[in-house]
Amino acid sequence: MKNKRLHHRAILLLLLLLVLSFAIGLRITRLKSSYLATEDCYGYPQKPIEWNGLKIELIGAEIVDGEAFLQEYNIDRESIFSDSLSEKYALFHISVTKVSDSPLLTYYRFDYCGAEKDGWRNLVSPEIFESLNPLAKKPSQLSVGETEELAMAIGLHKDAFRNTEWSNLSTSDISLVMSVYPQKVILQSS
Repeated sequence: MKNKRLHHRAILLLLLLLVLSFAIGLRITRLKSSYLATEDCYGYPQKPIEWNGLKIELIGAEIVDGEAFLQEYNIDRESIFSDSLSEKYALFHISVTKVSDSPLLTYYRFDYCGAEKDGWRNLVSPEIFESLNPLAKKPSQLSVGETEELAMAIGLHKDAFRNTEWSNLSTSDISLVMSVYPQKVILQSS
């Protein structure tokens, strides 16, 4: 008798968990469908993109040795909170022109950008961004028609790549990502 009750309780508990799992799955599906899918927008050198009132063009990109980069731009490794141990840096030079006012630019900052390659992602180090662009304005502070040229350095760590990738790493492999949602804005060197 006691085993029979235990058996019934186990079945009821299993059914309850099954119904609960179904309800949670249905909620997740509904929530996920309420968000729009991202649309990729690609920019290349000599092919700028227009996005949220900005015209953004990739001027150039290069992979540089970490120590040489820090010395060339006179950046003290101790002053960098993030990416201070990077062995290399992906250095992107971009031109940004404000073509119209957009309320979406109010909270957007260039040092929120990042880079990616085949599942690997890293953000721009705010400390390095400040060192490379000491007079940079937020996009919302630019006047319509005003252009800024910015340098974006993203730390590359050997452990984040396969050995074959690391030894052959080039800027054509790495994309500069200016925004991820609702529109993914990507600048590629090739």
